[in-house]
This record gives sequence, C-alpha cells and structure tokens, in this order.
Amino acid sequence: MDRRKFLKLAGAAIPGLAATRALARMPQGLAGSGASSHLAQDTWRPNYGPSPAPSLRPEPVTRRLLVVVNNPRLPGQGNVRLNSHFRWNDPDWLVANHIQDLRHASFGYVNYVVADRVVNDDFSRWPILHNGFRHNEHSYLEAVRTRTEPSSMVNYHAYMADHRIAERVSSGQIDEVWDLGVGYTGMFEAVMAGPGASNSNGPPVGGTDHAGRRLVIMAYNFSRSLEEMLHSYGHRAEGHLNTVHSRFGDQDNLWRRFTRFDLIHPGQAEVGNIHFPPNGVQDYDYHNARVVQGNSDDWYHFPFLTGNRFRPISNSEWNNNGRLYLLWWMRHLPHVAGECDGVALNWWRYIVDPNTI
Repeated sequence: MDRRKFLKLAGAAIPGLAATRALARMPQGLAGSGASSHLAQDTWRPNYGPSPAPSLRPEPVTRRLLVVVNNPRLPGQGNVRLNSHFRWNDPDWLVANHIQDLRHASFGYVNYVVADRVVNDDFSRWPILHNGFRHNEHSYLEAVRTRTEPSSMVNYHAYMADHRIAERVSSGQIDEVWDLGVGYTGMFEAVMAGPGASNSNGPPVGGTDHAGRRLVIMAYNFSRSLEEMLHSYGHRAEGHLNTVHSRFGDQDNLWRRFTRFDLIHPGQAEVGNIHFPPNGVQDYDYHNARVVQGNSDDWYHFPFLTGNRFRPISNSEWNNNGRLYLLWWMRHLPHVAGECDGVALNWWRYIVDPNTI
C-alpha cells in the first residue's frame, strides 16, 4: 500500500474491535521505593484497549533469556545476600512478573522464557568497569551509603565474555540477556550488541559481530519495582522504533505522531512517551491531573487512523499510577499483522527482536 494513502485512511473500523477502558480503582504499589517488599507491589494488569480480531493477530513469539542475578553474599553482614541485607526485592519474583507484564502489554505477542539463570554469589564476578574497577563488599556498601555513582561504565566486552553471551546467542541457546542487579553498577538500561547493532537505550556495543545475531542486554535494578522495569523496557522500545521510523520525514513518521504530548504539541497530544504522558509538563509526570485534549484512542484502531478521536485525557486514564501508565502506553503500540512500505504494523516485532530492525 502507498504510504500516503495509508496515512489518509479514515472512518474505517476493524471488525470485532470496540474500544474498552479499565476504570476501576486499585491500590497503588510502592513504586520507586528501595525498601519496598515485593508483596506490597501492585500486579494488576488492566485490559487497556481492545484485543485484535483473530484474523489480525500476529503470530506470538518466544524469546529465550539468560538471566544474570548479581546478588552476592555479604560475609561482613552475616553472609546474607545483598537484597536481604537492604530488604530489597526478590529478583526472581520481579523477573516472573515482568515477563507477565510484557506478555499482557503486547496482547500475548511476546513470551519470554528463562533458558538459563546465573547467580553471582560474590563480588569477584561483579560487572567490571572500563577503567578496571570492580566493587567489593566494602566499596559497594559505601557506594550505597554515600550514593556514589561509578566513575565509568561497564565494560560490555568483558561482561559478554564472562558469560559467554556471544557464543550462546550464535548457537541459539539464548536470544537476549536480563541482568538483575542494583544501582551503582554502570550499566545502561538497555544496549544492543551483534552485527549492525543500533541504539537501544545506550550506544551499540561494537566489535561483537561474532554473536552472529543482534541481541539486547537489559539492566534491571532489584532495589526498585516492576514500574522501573517497564520504564527501562519502554526506553528500549523508544530506541528501536526511533531507528525503524528514522527514514520517514515528519509528515510521514507515525512514531513521532504517536509520541506527541500536549506540552510540545498543544491541542495535538497523542499517546506521549516514556517520560511524558499526553498531559505531562515535566519528566515522570504520571500523577498530573491536568486535563488535555488527546487522540490516544485513535491508536486502538490502528492502522485505521482518523486523526480525530480527541477527548479529555488526564492521569485518571491510568489510575494515577506510574506502572499502569506504562502499561497503558504500551497497550497503545500498534500490534496487528501486516505491513506498509516495508514497516510492520506490529511495532512489537521491532521492540522484541532487534534483528528485524
């Protein structure tokens, strides 16, 4: 289909789709609290938006994970693990629920499975930085006490070699890596490696063509919550979709239209981005009750966009909850089969598999 005609489609309806919203009030979790217990976190998953008609659903995919848990024991603190000492979250609980969040957010498209799990029991396998520094028990506890960030970033080549990541990807054992650690490690939220790697959240890891395929290394902080995990994954989505749609100018760039928010595009808000909801006026403005006219409902009908489904939008859409905003945002991402001008109508394809970018 010609993109100009595609962008002008109006007034059509996808068979079997009717816009729905979850408006029930649920208690908020303890998002962003380093001392929160996983038992206190909200795992409610509202059914924002209609499910695609069966004929329009893309074939689900399974992605195999290497999960690396940096949770060393602390001999100087009774040999308890790091998360127990600080009363931080259970990494495995976070992984399991994050997998469910992403399956729900993608309407069942992405199904992550843990193919291998490695637990680093002591600081001898803590990720090493480019300057050669590696935390020990004393230096890490001091970094937490003083909130001191590392002096350089992680050496991703050393990290990949330590866990034989390129070999595992090349052989098909795994498709990507989720690193479960805590703050002060020097890792980006998401980086891409492999041949032809591009920006994910941090810059691509060069010199990794021997992996044979592209892969993403996610860094999640188990002193934080499910909200921050979705936040990090959302930045990955932004990085990948920026690359996919970069060949289109402003007029034809649907991704740029998707991310419009009222502060930058007054009266023309769409779905917003990870930091700015449609009504946001500053970073992380998920609790703003400001009401704006927003066209987010249009994306529930993708690819049949009218550009004219504006209605009042505020934080009540996502129950004034940061994690629910991120689920709301992700459930608006196009997720139907087909393509136009060589771009899939299922944007999750590019988010999940960097080899399709």
